[in-house]
Amino acid sequence: EVREFEPPKAKTNPKDINAEDFLPSGVTPQKALQMLKDMIQKRSGRWLVTPVLEEDGCLVTSDKAFDMIAGENIGISKHILCGMLSRAQRRPLLKKRQGKLYLEVNET
Repeated sequence: EVREFEPPKAKTNPKDINAEDFLPSGVTPQKALQMLKDMIQKRSGRWLVTPVLEEDGCLVTSDKAFDMIAGENIGISKHILCGMLSRAQRRPLLKKRQGKLYLEVNET
């Protein structure tokens, strides 16, 4: 006898579920920000919602990119990403002002 649907044997306790089962392999907020910086520098990437423009020595794009990251990665929220910006960062520095993300252009 072939059964199409196996009902759950017991209720799953949310505490028994490992976060690792759902989180993409190792995307931390730090790594997400680094990936976003790379996308801004290349001026293309799946998280960029608006074109990257150059303005006052910075590359500028919409902060809607944070919504894209948060939507794609469970455990990373827009709030966490904004908090990461206020902590020490590796250069180039990424800042958020008035709905836009500003990435400093390397002075080389």
